[in-house]
Order: sequence, then structure tokens, then C-alpha cells
Amino acid sequence: MMIINMFNKKIYFFTLILIILINNSKAQYYQTGVEPFKTDWKKREYKNIRLIYPAEADSLARHYLSALAKSDSLNDVDYNLGTRKIDVVLHPNTVLSNGFVAWAPRRMELVTQPDADGDALLWHKALSIHEMRHVKQMYALNSGSTKVLSWLFGQQAVGFASSFIHPWIFEGDAVWAETNYTFSGRGRSATFFNHYYAHLVSKQKPYTYDKWLLGSYKDFIPNHYQFGYQLVSFINQKWGSTTIPKTYGYVGRYPFTLFPTYLSLKKFTGQSRKSIYQKAFSYNDSLWLVDYTEHYGNELPKAVNEDFKNLIHPYPLTDTTTIVYVTSLSDTPYFAVLDKRGGIKKIVSTGILIGQPSYNDSLIVWAEYQPHARWEWMSSSAIKVYNIKTKRLNTIPGGRYHSPIIDEDRIICIEYSSNGQYKLVGINFLGEKSTLLNFEGGYEVQQICLDTKGKNIYGIAVSETGKKIFKVDSALTFDIVYNAAYRDIRTLACDGSNLFFTFTDGYTESIYKYDIQNNIVYKIINLPFNSSYPTYKNHQLYYAHYTANGYRIAFLDDITSNRKIVDNISPYNEIVKVNPTTVHDNYGIIQTEPTEYKGLNTLVNIHSWFPFYTKPLNDPANIEDESNIYPGITLLSQNLTGSTLFNAGYGYGKTHLLFAEVTYNGLWPVFRLNIEKTDATASLYRVTQFYPENRDYYKKAEFTSILPFTLGESIYSTSLQLYNKTIYSNSYLYRESIDAYRSGLITNEFGFTFYSLRRMAHRDLQPKSGLIINTGLLTTPWDYGNLPNLWYSQAKIYLPGLHRNHGFGITLLAQKQNIKYIYLNNKVNFPAFYTSRPSTRFTGMYFNYIMPIAYPDLPISSLVYVKRISLNLFADFAKNSYKTYQQYELVTLTDNLQSIGFDAIVDFHLFRTWYPFRIRFTQAFNGSDFNPYSNIVLTINLYSTFARPKL
Repeated sequence: MMIINMFNKKIYFFTLILIILINNSKAQYYQTGVEPFKTDWKKREYKNIRLIYPAEADSLARHYLSALAKSDSLNDVDYNLGTRKIDVVLHPNTVLSNGFVAWAPRRMELVTQPDADGDALLWHKALSIHEMRHVKQMYALNSGSTKVLSWLFGQQAVGFASSFIHPWIFEGDAVWAETNYTFSGRGRSATFFNHYYAHLVSKQKPYTYDKWLLGSYKDFIPNHYQFGYQLVSFINQKWGSTTIPKTYGYVGRYPFTLFPTYLSLKKFTGQSRKSIYQKAFSYNDSLWLVDYTEHYGNELPKAVNEDFKNLIHPYPLTDTTTIVYVTSLSDTPYFAVLDKRGGIKKIVSTGILIGQPSYNDSLIVWAEYQPHARWEWMSSSAIKVYNIKTKRLNTIPGGRYHSPIIDEDRIICIEYSSNGQYKLVGINFLGEKSTLLNFEGGYEVQQICLDTKGKNIYGIAVSETGKKIFKVDSALTFDIVYNAAYRDIRTLACDGSNLFFTFTDGYTESIYKYDIQNNIVYKIINLPFNSSYPTYKNHQLYYAHYTANGYRIAFLDDITSNRKIVDNISPYNEIVKVNPTTVHDNYGIIQTEPTEYKGLNTLVNIHSWFPFYTKPLNDPANIEDESNIYPGITLLSQNLTGSTLFNAGYGYGKTHLLFAEVTYNGLWPVFRLNIEKTDATASLYRVTQFYPENRDYYKKAEFTSILPFTLGESIYSTSLQLYNKTIYSNSYLYRESIDAYRSGLITNEFGFTFYSLRRMAHRDLQPKSGLIINTGLLTTPWDYGNLPNLWYSQAKIYLPGLHRNHGFGITLLAQKQNIKYIYLNNKVNFPAFYTSRPSTRFTGMYFNYIMPIAYPDLPISSLVYVKRISLNLFADFAKNSYKTYQQYELVTLTDNLQSIGFDAIVDFHLFRTWYPFRIRFTQAFNGSDFNPYSNIVLTINLYSTFARPKL
């Protein structure tokens, strides 16, 4: 009986594999975009690493190849896998610093522009040590049962196995590596765990394991990087640094146990995941409580019941008001005026900031991300200038700027180039730019500030030996004035020859003052824990300090009485021991010659397959068995630069089966060609009593072109897509001229989709405001006798609701077609619970109002964790006209359609897995007699962990 049960379990497991893998193949694999068409791709190779990059990044590529090779050997200390092949693609033309490892196709992609808020490690080293850890993780999964599945399904099998690993293990392990094998790393930065520290010492209500693990809409919860590091660090300290690698190996060997991560950690630690969490948090809590009482006294701060928000980057505007930058759970980021009573008045919302903002008494200046109109891996940043007095916002586009400062009639900022070089540039308010200084190679410039008295510019830069503070004087001479080594200096502010900055002291962050003239470092004392973002004005120090409800603003009148001289500052934060072997060891630059990376062979990269034929297509002929499995083979290909996707399959059912689909993203228009042959009988558009009963098997060819334009990515995301789709099929139609049926139908559809949607806050259920429009024309250019032309248009308007995070929506729909014999399929959606029906003219207006009801954060044992309950009220009204025969006469009838009801929505997690589930119960009342209809729909996001899109 035991054997039979295990056999059934394995059958269930492999059935689950097929369901997930086949459904995953219906969407593109992790495709992140493309570089411009004219990119001159090069490659360098060393042992197991092949580095692919645009030619302009050749000088950077040498450093990346060397750092990756060193990181590979460092991470192998724990994983003991040896060298394994990995392709690495560099992206030097975008401002959003990032990196990820994906499987299917297997590769690492790295953005070379350093993070303007990064730590004290050169960017190529930080990326290499972190992302190479992910490579080891994925290879460790490729063992046992997963290795067998890899023979059967290719690289997607490892991606499937990774879905059993919670992201906290992936990212906690990688952050541990970047901390353990360097003098820097996020594990040494107080900002990385300040929320846990503040939550403990301020006596907040304890959160459950499920809440820390799976997040919340009610309260701020740090992400899985921060949560994961707490647990992985404890695991490695308690049970050794090979525990996590052995966990990956176990999951790879035994994924059919369905909860292999739980079982593997239980096997190698003797503890459940929850028990590990409890012990790790208890251990850290004890350290932090001792640290707090030692540095801040025995009286703990009181818990405050208020909504979470961060108030940072303070600038005193008057005696009673301060400009701040605000982030929160319920709104997108914005600048605001804070009064003495704590009132906040919004000034202007922002997009994604690149570096820190700057102020004077009339202007706010910041650098903001701007996407390219077409190429996903090419972006820039614009300088935004907001005049507080006139309330006008101006944009200076056209660069890769960050951390701007205001200098009278110009803006001075840092500019980064694709070859890794930094410049100090001046830009007047007309957008005219001049280069002030080319920084020496080897410095990554993060932030600058201006001494308005002496006209010196000070800044923070990362070098091979850590962070430095530099000075650029009025003669544009560069000089290092302070060496912080691997202490993570942040938020620099100037006041004459005095500099204010912060860095981590043990477990908390403190503000320091550096007197340049006398070469004295002071620590500002008697401040709350985790104080940062200093600004000195009018003999007062303004700053932000972290609480359990986010950063809050405070000020200090008397610095002289609240400072102490600090000597012998350690070169790095010693709360984490340094491994004897680190990425800082002198490993030299690997000397390899670059070669071309181009040709037809670079367009094909077969990464996965199915040992059978399956064709997951959306067929316009509504062939029901399109997803059936037949004997045969299916191949999936995506090249490493993302320009070409190619899928093909051959099988045999009632006859030979075939499909092939190729998508080319390398030009401004995206082109897609699809051909298919099935074993279903070709469609018949019947209009007479007689018809051909013996018809050929269905065949189809489809050619699609899409012309995409990204128009903006700031407060609103705005895009326009023009599309054209031509389809040929061997469907049978009646030819009146010969009074017979013949095969061959061509349809052509062209139109556009436009949207402009406001960025959503964490708690939003839909955009607060925005518009989506889709309009098109479907024609049958060579068969007007049977099929009509169909015009359609639909628009969705988003408006704010009565309360925060509520939303109101209006959908407008219209469709028209003139028919002789046969209707085309509708392109608009009918009201809820009305089936699509023949239509010559359709108009509709749908209303909805969606709102959150509760944020329970309720765990039910380990089975379910309920995060949010929402309600959506809807009222759909439409008119549909159609033709029909009455008493042998063709007449037009019109139906009034209406559906009124509600959706009860619950967002939750099952079995403490990362995947978000949503269950939607709909109750509708249709027609004039209000006939009741109801249904329940369960949805799940299966793809949230197949790739790790963040560093």
C-alpha cells in the first residue's frame, strides 16, 4: 500500500509538472527587452564564462569578466560545484541599476551603471558576487529528479524546481555572500535592517511569521532580501555555510515531495522554517536590545499608532515649514511641505528618482528616470526643476544624470557614460550643457553637494579601497579629503568647510560632522537611533530618524554641545566577520581578446523542449483541441540578446502536425510569423443547405507587426502601440459566383492601443487615474460577399474614488459590422454573465467602484494567510443589435442588456508559498427581471519567482 501511495504521488507530481510547464510555454519566457538595432555586440570568454556586451563597454567588460571569475570561485567554497557554464550579458545603456539570473534561457544580465545609493563596493564586484551566487543556486537545483527532468524538458525544468524555493532563501543567501566575501555588503548596513530594529525597541505589537514572510497591505514589511538575510545569516552561523547549498541539492533531488524546502531545512537543521525564523529573530532581538540600551539608555521609545510613511531629504523653507520627500503605502512618492504640527501638504509627485534631490528657497531639483521610446535597455534621466513659488515644473532631458545640485543660474550634476566614465557637468536652465571635470577612472561618483560659501563641490565616490569624500574647488581641481574605507557613507551635506554625513555604527546609523580645516571627525550625539539625511541651515541641523512608522523629521539647535570627537574608526562595520578570502584579494585583470558576436547562430538558442507535441495557440477558428498532447517534439528558443524568439513543434495525431512561430524584436517594429497545421477539420462558414462534408485539415499562417512607442514613465506610464495582423487559413467559404464552397480566407486587423496610467501605490487596487483606448478594424479584403468588416473601439477611464485607495472606472464600448451571411467574432466584451452573441451594432457603458474592505493579515495555521479583502461594485449597460429572419423576412432586433452586482475579492497565500492567490466571488443580477448569476474564479501568479529581477 505504501508503494502504491508513493507511485500515485509521483504520478500526481509529474502531471503537475506538465501542467505548469505547458502553461508556462504559453507565455514568453523571461524576456526583458532589447538593445538598439545597431548594437555592435562583442564577446569575451574565460573558462566557463562567456561575456556578451556592446562594443562601447569593452573597457568595463574586462573588469566584469575578472570579477565574475573571482566571484565564481568564492561562491564555490560553499557550493562545491566547480565551474559551470554561464552566459553573461552586459547592458551599459540604461540608468536603472540592476542585475538578475534567469533560467530558460540560462543567463545572467547585468546593468553596468552603478547604483547612486550603493554601498562601499565597486558596482561590478557587488553585482558579480551577488548574481554568481544565484548561478550556483540554480546549478545546485539541477540534480536528482530535476536533472532527469532537464533531459526531458531542458532548462525550464530547473526553473520549475526553483519555484519550490521561497525568494527569501534565494536573496538571503546572495546578500549573505556579498556581505561575507567583502568588507561591505548590505548585511553591514543599518538601513538594511532598521525596520526590524525599530519595531523591536519601540514595543510594537509582534507580527506573525506569516506576516514577516508574506507581506502586508496594512503595515510596512521589509522585502525578502532583508527578511532572508536575517534567517540565512543565522542558519550559516548555527549550522554552517553549506546548509543552504545542501538545501538546494535536496530540493533538486526530491521536488516531488511538494514541500521539499521545508523537508530539506528540517533534515539539515532539525528545525522547521518557522522555528528557524523564531530562533533567528530572537537572537537578533537580543543583540539589538543590548545595543539600544548601551547606546540610547534603558527607556525604550513608545509605540505610536499612525500610518507608515517615510519623510526624508528635509530642507527648512521657513521657521515653521520644511520641504520633505514622502513615500508611503497608500500613495506614490511626492515632495511636500511639512508644518510644525506634522501636517503634510503635497507639492508635486515624482517618477523614479536617480540619486538625491536638491533644494533652495524657491526650487526643487531632481533627476528622474526616462525610458527610450522603443529600446527597453536604453534609457536616460531628465533633470526636473519645480518652482515652489510659481508652481511650474520644467524638464531638462537628454542625459544620464543623477544627484543634481543648484548653483545660482545653473545646475551641476553627475553624468555617467556607457564606457564607465563619470563627468561633472553644468547645465543652465535652457538645457545647455558644459563639462566641468572628467573624473579619473576607478571612481564611481554617487552624490555631490555645494558649499555655497567657498564654491567648493564635495562628493562621495566609491573606489577599489572603499568610499571617499572628494573636493572639487573653484579651479576644478579634484582632491580626496576623507577616506571612509568600507564604511558606508551616505547623505552628504555641506556647510562651509564642515561636512555632515551618516554611516552605520554597529547596528544603527548615526550622523557625523567632518571639520575639513582641522581634520577632526565628530559624532553628533543625543540624537534618536538611526538618524540620517542631515541638512544644515540657519545654524540648525535638520535630519530624519527612523521609527517603526517610517522616517520622521527633527532638528538640533546646538551642535557644539552635542558632539564628540571620534578617533580610530574601524575601516569596516565589524558586526559581520570578514571571510579570510574576499573579492578584494588581488586577482588581476584577465587578459582575453574580444571577438565578434553576430551571425545567424546568435539568433537561435534552443533552451527547452517537450518530448511531445503541444501547441498552445489562441486559434481564431476556435479549434478546441489546440492544447492537446500528441507524440512528437516541441522546441523553444530565445537568443541571449532577446531579439529573437522561435518555437517549433512536430507531432502526429490523425495526420502530421506542425507549428512554427518566430518573433523578431530587433527592429523598431516587432514582427511575428506563425504557421500551423492541425488534425482538426478546417472551419466551414456555411450559408447553404448543401456543403462539402470532406474537408482538408485546418492550416493557418499569421503575420503580425507591432510598432511600439513608450511615451513616458513618470507619474504616469504612457505608451502607444500600432498593430497589424494578417491571417490566412484554409477555412471554407461560399462563392456565390460559382455556387460552391472553396477554401481560403484572409483577414486583416489593424488598430492601435494607447494607455496613460498613473503609477500605483502599494495599496491601490487599480490606477488612481488614467485612460486605456483600443480601436481597430477587422476586414476580409477578398471576401465581402460572405464576411463583413468589423470596427471596434473600447476605452477604460480610471478616476479616484471617495476615499484613499478607492477607484472608480468607466468603460465605453462600441462595435459595428455589416453582414450578408456570416458574423465575425466580437471584439468587445458583453456585460457580466451574458454570452457573446451575434452583433451588427453594439454600444455599452460599464461602471465599477472598487475599494478595500479590510487588511486582516490573518494566518489560518500554515494553510492560508489572508492579506486583503476587497469589494468591487459594478453596473453594466449595453445595447446589441443583430439581424434575424422573422416570417421569412430579414429584420434587425435590438436587445437591452444590463448586469448589476458585486465582486467579493480575497487576496491570500496558500501553504506559506510566495505565490499570490486571488479568489473572486461574483454575484450578478441580469436583465429587467434581475435573474441571479454567480461564479467563483481562482487565479494564481505562477511566474513571480522564475527569475530574480533585482540585485
